[in-house]
Amino acid sequence: MPEDGKGCRPVAGRAHTDYGFHLAPMTVEQVEEIPGLVTGRGVTSFKYYMFYKGFDLAADSRGARAYTMGDEYDLGHLYLIMERLARTRREHPGLRLSLHCEQPELMRVFVDRDRRGGGPQNLRAYSQARPPPTEQVAVAEAAAPAAHTGVQVNFLHLLNGRPGRGAGSRRAGRAARAESDHYHRVRWTNN
Repeated sequence: MPEDGKGCRPVAGRAHTDYGFHLAPMTVEQVEEIPGLVTGRGVTSFKYYMFYKGFDLAADSRGARAYTMGDEYDLGHLYLIMERLARTRREHPGLRLSLHCEQPELMRVFVDRDRRGGGPQNLRAYSQARPPPTEQVAVAEAAAPAAHTGVQVNFLHLLNGRPGRGAGSRRAGRAARAESDHYHRVRWTNN
């Protein structure tokens, strides 16, 4: 787009941007705030980052608790979020929980291998530290409590665009949908 803004003229006055917030409850207190955020602020989407139970965002620290500034950020915490959303959803049916599905215990193995290899820590290394098993196990972990609570789940950035291939993903049933990974997973060639 040219800096002078000429590229915007054809849509001037006819284009609008919609936005929303996806909140990630990190503490039990924040989980309890979900109904008020929905009714008082119109929030309809919440997120949970499965890898935070073992890593920070860049996977360069295992001090996840310091990063989340939360309580136990684990599968139990995810279950509390799902329970609260399921109860709140009875009066607000459009609620959804989006999950970043990367299993941190497996990621640890692949991150350590990559770092020991001495290669540059770039997008390729990031991708190699998150092979399909890290996603498949995380989806299976999340599917059982999702099915039990009945919460709507959106599995984000999946390699194959489906919430796994195993029985775990089928447990989530119709309450699950998947979004293919279109921006941070890159297939590399040997150049």
